[in-house]
Formats: sequence, structure tokens, C-alpha cells
Amino acid sequence: MKNLLFITVILSGWMTMASEADSLYHLFGVSYSGYSGSGLTYRLRNYDKYSVKIAGYYISGLDKRESNVTDFRDKTIQYNFGLEYQKNLIRRDYMLFYLSGGADYYYASEGEPIDEQKIIDNFNLGLGFGVDINVYYNSGFPGILLFLSLGEKYFIETEKRYRDNIKIRTDQLRGFTLTGSVGLGVEF
Repeated sequence: MKNLLFITVILSGWMTMASEADSLYHLFGVSYSGYSGSGLTYRLRNYDKYSVKIAGYYISGLDKRESNVTDFRDKTIQYNFGLEYQKNLIRRDYMLFYLSGGADYYYASEGEPIDEQKIIDNFNLGLGFGVDINVYYNSGFPGILLFLSLGEKYFIETEKRYRDNIKIRTDQLRGFTLTGSVGLGVEF
């Protein structure tokens, strides 16, 4: 159900923006956010009205034990993806102020179920206030943007531990916390 809602929001945002293609700007970059996804970032922005940003990453690999021997029991997987909607408030040549709302999902797995495994699931919903600062601005050329935001998020974090393919422990945290985001990108 979460995936269907996520896809519906993305598609409706893109269809709405597609009708106003002459005033659209694209941003590619990297970001870290506590409530709307971290990693490689793409943002589609309507000049004066709103923006939709998606971000994410995926990492998979094998860790080495202390003896420097790689074993499949040391397999790690980690990914994060998120979506953010931004309502532009004030637009200047060098700055943009906006309200934002977003959601993200984080997953991390260490080890294999046949030995000992730890899985972390984290889902965040957040609201915030942000600013884009044109670090390099020259009319008619791509600009380099620094974007910062501060907000509040609601989180659900679940940690599960398995040993010999049997769940031995589950811990869950829920709550609100102050968070923010930071990123750098090229907008054209």
C-alpha cells in the first residue's frame, strides 16, 4: 500500500508539472535529509509555484571479518529513497524560500538469516521550512545551488534480530524529532 501511494504521488506531481513545461527547472545533485530521502537527488521545479524532489541510494557488499576473510555471512544491504514536495514562498535571483513535506524509507540488513542477522526498517514523514541559495548564479547558465531545511519528522524505526533463521528480538521506536536536510546540486 505504501508503494502504491508513493508511485501515485510521484506520477500526479509530474503530470501536473508537465502542462507548464516552459517554466520548469531541473536539479541534479546529492542530498542528506532526515525526512525526505538521501543520496542522488533529482528535483523538478516550477519557477514560482512548487517543486518535487526525489532522492535515494542503494549499497550492497560484503564486509571482511577481523581475519580479512570475506564470508557470505557478512553480506550487507542498505538503501534509502524518498519524495519531497516543496511549496515556493518567496523567490529572489539568489534565493528561494519554501515549505516542504516529505516521506522516506530506509532499510539496512547485516548478515544472513542462517547465522545471525540484524534488519533495520525506518519510515519517516516530515514537514519543514527550507531555503535554496545560488552559490554560483549567471543568468542563462546552469546554477550551483546549496539547499538547506529545518523541520520536524514523525518516525517509526523497527530493529529485528535473527539467529539460525529464527526471530529472537524485535524493538520498535516511534516519535517526533527535529531534523533537517542539506544538499548541493546543479540546476538548469
